[in-house]
Amino acid sequence: MEKAEEKQIAEWKLREIAEIKDLLKGKKIVGVISIENLPSSLFQETKRKLRGKVDIRISKSNLIERALEESGHKDLIKLKDYIKGPCGIIVSNENPFIIFKLLKQNRTRAPPKPGMIAQTDIIVPAGDTDLLPGPDLAELKLAGVKARIDKGKIAVAEDSLIVKKGEIVSQKAAGVLNKLGITAREI
Repeated sequence: MEKAEEKQIAEWKLREIAEIKDLLKGKKIVGVISIENLPSSLFQETKRKLRGKVDIRISKSNLIERALEESGHKDLIKLKDYIKGPCGIIVSNENPFIIFKLLKQNRTRAPPKPGMIAQTDIIVPAGDTDLLPGPDLAELKLAGVKARIDKGKIAVAEDSLIVKKGEIVSQKAAGVLNKLGITAREI
């Protein structure tokens, strides 16, 4: 029986793994960051604010995993468990509490996108809106919002839970939340 040929790894992948391993060398703080559903403009702004304090490297998950394995540090290999979806590596020699504070200060809120899993219960609060009667009223009602017409505008009659924590945000719910300017996800 013929010996199966060993699969060749592309040169750019080997370079990427080597660069990630070099980035890990001599750093006191190493972490995995998720970039799933993170707008690139916010990511670039955060990177700019953190420049000089931290290094962030975005790459294919399997290449990051391989670099962690090849690093030879058992603690770094444990980080593989946190690699889910699009991610990157964040490294620094700064105090981890300072890095956490910087990252926390750069959080922002945005409307949920269709297909996302709700981080919390999403409630449309009672009150007036700037929406005019018409198709928007039907759209709100289809999404489960208790809405009515009041003084020529659409008003939400009572607080309406439209997505429970852990549920997938529907296209209808996302559209309604966007129209109402409800920012129910933290990024």
